[in-house]
Amino acid sequence: MAVTIRQWNENDLSNLVLYANNINVWNNLRNYFPSPYSEEDGINWLAKMKEASPIVNLTIDLDGAAIGGIGLILNSDVYAKSAELSYWLAEPYWNQGIATEAIRQMVEYCFYYFDCPSSNQCRLLVVERFVV
Repeated sequence: MAVTIRQWNENDLSNLVLYANNINVWNNLRNYFPSPYSEEDGINWLAKMKEASPIVNLTIDLDGAAIGGIGLILNSDVYAKSAELSYWLAEPYWNQGIATEAIRQMVEYCFYYFDCPSSNQCRLLVVERFVV
C-alpha cells in the first residue's frame, strides 16, 4: 500500500466524483465544498488545479488512484509565515493511517516549497509528533 501526494490530473475525475460525492465526507469540510458533488464540479476543480500557482492542493494517491485531497491555505499579512492544512479522504479508506501519512508528506511539502522561518521549527516538531 503506497500512499503519496501528487498533483491532480484529468485521470482523477471518476474517483474524485465518486469519493467526493459523499455526505459523510462533506460533513467534515468547509461550506464551499459542493454537495452533492457532480461531474461538472470535478471537471471545474481539475481545470482550476491545472492552472493553479502556487500548487497548494494535491490529491491523496493510493497505489495510483486518487482517494482524497489535501491542501494548504497560505495566509497573508502578519500570518504570512503560516498556512492552514486541510484534507478529505474517501470514506472506505478512513481509519487506516492513510490521512496520517498524507499529512506527514504535506507538512514536508509545505516546509520545502514555502517560506518557513526557523521559529516555525518547533511547530513542525509538534506536527511530526502528531502524525508519527
